[in-house]
Amino acid sequence: MPVKVETIGVNQVELEITVPKDTFARQLKKTAKKVSAQVNIPGFRKGKVPLPVLEARLGKEYILSETADDLMDAEYFNALTESGVSPVSRPEAEVVQLEAGEEFIYKVKFFVKPEIQPGEYKNLGVEHPEIKVTDDEVEAELLRRQRLHSKLVNIEEGTVEDGDIVTMDYAGALDGKVDEYATAEDYEFHVGVNKMFPGFGEQVLGMAIGEEKDIPVLFPADYRDVDLAGREMVFHVKTRGIKRTELLPLDDEFAKDVSEFDTLEEYREDLRRLLLENAELRGLELWRSTVLERAIANAAPFEIPPVMIEERVDAFIDQLEERLSERGFTIEDYFEYVNDKPEALRENFREPAVKSLRTELFLEEIARRENIQVSDQDLEAHLTPHFDEEVFDVKELVTSLRLHEEFDQLSANLAAIKALNFIFRANDCSPTEAEDAPEGYSGGAEDAPEGNSGGAEDAPEENLCGAEDAPEENPGGAEDAPESAEQTEGE
Repeated sequence: MPVKVETIGVNQVELEITVPKDTFARQLKKTAKKVSAQVNIPGFRKGKVPLPVLEARLGKEYILSETADDLMDAEYFNALTESGVSPVSRPEAEVVQLEAGEEFIYKVKFFVKPEIQPGEYKNLGVEHPEIKVTDDEVEAELLRRQRLHSKLVNIEEGTVEDGDIVTMDYAGALDGKVDEYATAEDYEFHVGVNKMFPGFGEQVLGMAIGEEKDIPVLFPADYRDVDLAGREMVFHVKTRGIKRTELLPLDDEFAKDVSEFDTLEEYREDLRRLLLENAELRGLELWRSTVLERAIANAAPFEIPPVMIEERVDAFIDQLEERLSERGFTIEDYFEYVNDKPEALRENFREPAVKSLRTELFLEEIARRENIQVSDQDLEAHLTPHFDEEVFDVKELVTSLRLHEEFDQLSANLAAIKALNFIFRANDCSPTEAEDAPEGYSGGAEDAPEGNSGGAEDAPEENLCGAEDAPEENPGGAEDAPESAEQTEGE
């Protein structure tokens, strides 16, 4: 079957497909039989109506058109196989020649993936960031831990200070009329943390238990509640109680209470170790992201077909809807909460979509150039942690997966992860596993086969350093890393 391939635009291809006369004639007979089984013509049984009678009753053009439709799908996929072209959009068909006894000729145009021309992606000279932990950082973490293990105590005397939790009654009034939606009793207000009314917390400072006070609040002109925007509301406040955070003294007893160590100094040094491990993890991720970004930046510029971008935006929105659904919300609830519209959401997702596709296409090309393959062992290594081996035979599972269309996407994701690891190995003397893909890669680090970095067989020998020279990767678990956000009881 002759197929002509022509590039008709940026990332757009047109195939001219010629179906031989005999193939078209055979299909014409099959289509005529199919149509004859669907129509009632007096004097003929269904399925036995001769072609001339069908053409006379339904029109010659109708029969030819039905024949063309029946042929195009099958011949289209054969043409794709023959030409080696892979579309990324729905095809648009145009009939060129459709006559009985002649060749059937039609054209199909569609978008394809852009051709990627990588620049230098090995030996990019990206230095690992300097990792250090200062004494001030250790002390800050120690103080955070002190606050984390603090307790709230009721204050019998004194006035409200920053950080206190004040139990209060309040009633807000607009133009002298109390607003029931701005009224509460026994409300716990966390001074310095709760920002429900602009400037309210600052005016609570210094109040004593049992004190009553009118607090004016001027809402900004762009306040989210348009009924309050630019207006002043006066709150009548009465304090009923004050709770204050009481810190435990930083001494050996504190270390014994909150850790496995007997002395504060031992606990402090362990915090230094954890901070260092956390900094090393962040530094490694920063290095990986920098390497990947620089490698992609070295590639020749390429355009991504709009249809691919829109499909990726659709995927992002589907993921958002799924996460919202898990929390009992709908996408409509989301739009109402953020005061946004679907068009704005799509626009916000467009840049991340382009970034993820650019990374994905680049890694796909690296995998092709470096002949990176995904073996059954890679798939088994990836699937084993997710299935009970006493219930599932992972080898059989891999075999059955090959029959499903999801297999190609899974295989492509694993190949991209291996390509990612190849790039890291080609830029560093300490091989690292890309268990977490840098931001912008959409393949999903969860698809990376554990313990597989692409294999030394995939990397040129000159770009690999001896493992004996490489420092141990990721000392300590990420679960031991200190939290960055301050947390205190009562917040």
